[in-house]
Amino acid sequence: MAKKMNVHIKNKKKLKIILSGIIIIFLFLFEINYNTYKEINIKEIFNIMLFDNNNYSSEIIDNSTIKNTEIVDIGKENSIGISVNNYYLDLKNKKYDYISTISVEVNEKSKSDNYSITIYSDNNIIQYSSDDFICSGNDERIYVINEANIDRITISSSTEEFDNEEKNGETIDIEQININSSEDIHQVKMTILAKSIILFLTIILLVIVYHILIKSKLKDKVPNNKLSNIFFCISIIIGTIFSILFPLYQIPDELTHINMMYSEMNMKVNFYNETKGFGDTTRIMHNYNEKVNVNKYFKFDNKLNIKENYKLPSISLVRHFPQMVGMFVGEILKLPIIVSITLAEFLAVLFYSFVCSKALKRIPIKKELMMAIMLLPICLQQMGSFSYDAVLLPMCFYFISYIFYLKFDKKNITLKDYIILLILLIIIALIKIPYILLGMLIFLLPIKKININFHIFKIDYDYIKDNYKKIILILIPIIVLVIISIVKILCKINYGRILIAAILELKSSVKIILNTLWMYKFGYIKELTGNFGWFDTPTSNIYTIFIVICVLIISFINFKKDKNNKQVVFNNPFSKKEIVFMYTLGIIMILLIVLSMFSWTVYVTGYSIDNYSIQELKSLFKVFHTIGGVQGRYFLPIIPILLIPIYNEKVTKFLSKFNISLFLIIYYLVVFIYMMIVVLFRYWI
Repeated sequence: MAKKMNVHIKNKKKLKIILSGIIIIFLFLFEINYNTYKEINIKEIFNIMLFDNNNYSSEIIDNSTIKNTEIVDIGKENSIGISVNNYYLDLKNKKYDYISTISVEVNEKSKSDNYSITIYSDNNIIQYSSDDFICSGNDERIYVINEANIDRITISSSTEEFDNEEKNGETIDIEQININSSEDIHQVKMTILAKSIILFLTIILLVIVYHILIKSKLKDKVPNNKLSNIFFCISIIIGTIFSILFPLYQIPDELTHINMMYSEMNMKVNFYNETKGFGDTTRIMHNYNEKVNVNKYFKFDNKLNIKENYKLPSISLVRHFPQMVGMFVGEILKLPIIVSITLAEFLAVLFYSFVCSKALKRIPIKKELMMAIMLLPICLQQMGSFSYDAVLLPMCFYFISYIFYLKFDKKNITLKDYIILLILLIIIALIKIPYILLGMLIFLLPIKKININFHIFKIDYDYIKDNYKKIILILIPIIVLVIISIVKILCKINYGRILIAAILELKSSVKIILNTLWMYKFGYIKELTGNFGWFDTPTSNIYTIFIVICVLIISFINFKKDKNNKQVVFNNPFSKKEIVFMYTLGIIMILLIVLSMFSWTVYVTGYSIDNYSIQELKSLFKVFHTIGGVQGRYFLPIIPILLIPIYNEKVTKFLSKFNISLFLIIYYLVVFIYMMIVVLFRYWI
């Protein structure tokens, strides 16, 4: 016992040292970023015009500024400027704290010439070639410098430093040099400020984790009764960070969802036109090289002002309810557009975090696994967006958790429980019909637990056992009528007719679906772990493999310490029939989700199937070989059904020897920090 205590104390000390070290590193990085932010002076704008022209307010370069530079008067029309072999600019007397960009505009004659820019600062020398510019407007070359305390800048036509009076290389015709601009400096400041905020929030997250694992009386596993609170804190912080880091319109179909949200309010609103293309972020879609224009995006003088009056909403507003509340408040208070958007996204994060934390509290098994699924990278992208995934996913997770809560924890299943399940299913169906099949999980509930009291009469296990023949006779016509009603409804909608056609043409439809799954199998996994935005922000394959392996490991975590500090491994609570049922349901749902995109596939290839009969739709299954438009996130509600039944006593016992808390901390830190870096460099840096 004493040995075990010593081992535990040593492990706790190691964990304390590691976490303390990580927090110190982040504090150091935060200090560097914040100090840099404070040091940058927006007023330091230095523009050198190398020619005197009546159309410009120009500064003529004199001999005290230019050293060792041969100036040649070009003297040709449209060629006003200086032709230099080596341009030397002394900045010691300018007292620059920070230089963000240098742009060099060359004459038409020299636009294809090669030259180098050498930056001298604090005994450091950085050299840029003419191929290093990040963007070019006509004859302008722009270089990102991001340096402080620059002493001098040399622009040379050769890679050799100009020395005294020796002249090497051809001359370059330079028209003007710009060092910084107010926009450049402001954008750099905002980027550094964003980094500082993210680092600060990460430090808060690490301190919370430190407190949970070091200050509380924990051994090697986060207690299940606290996991929902831990999830809520982490989810709110990380979700808010990513809701800000992902610019507007960069989540797939986000603009469509915003317009859909207003249509659910019975309003005809084109949000893009209403806000005059707010933020200029549509140009970023599918273009990795485009970044957010900070000045346009964080503009606080543009107020949210929807011209059409708010009306009585339809029931379908449930799909975007938290986001709509944020936009409604923004409209009432006449808040800036960016503030209204941020508020709407934060409420979406809050809704997701709250419902998922309740689901985590309810589910009696595999809490760590459910938490890992709820915090998958794609969930972090969707939870703080205008997509209805912010409502759909937590509803699905809560439904699944509630089913297992009724199955394993609750003594009796009452009418209230069935009403809760029915409401959840109605919300899920209003958002996306294929997920209504989650309702089949109700067959996992034990009949012995049924205890429905109508006051007039009571339905329980004894009543069902004594009257099962009568119940069957009553249920058969009801089931038949329900099936007939469902078929009639399905015949009136595209997806329904496609589903019926797929069943009638089973061989061809299954072949198309399996071809699609096989062709895009890794792509779907990739989209769950990365490939953010409009699938134009990929992550490393190693990152994807890391997450897949870790989630699989987490699915085997199924043990706890008893009162005597002995490791107890739980047995598989599911029967073989229940496991087969769950996997069968999961596979059917995967097939139907892929099938749901068949109508989109035929639309984009030129078919208009709105008036197609079932017979005509059957023939289309022989035309197509794959189905497009399926995204990895569509499978998120199915993942718990497939992973929760995984149990293996040997693997679980092996894992119980390790510090699981430390493993989970490392896993989440890698996921969050790597994702943060990828998104920052994609949209902001």
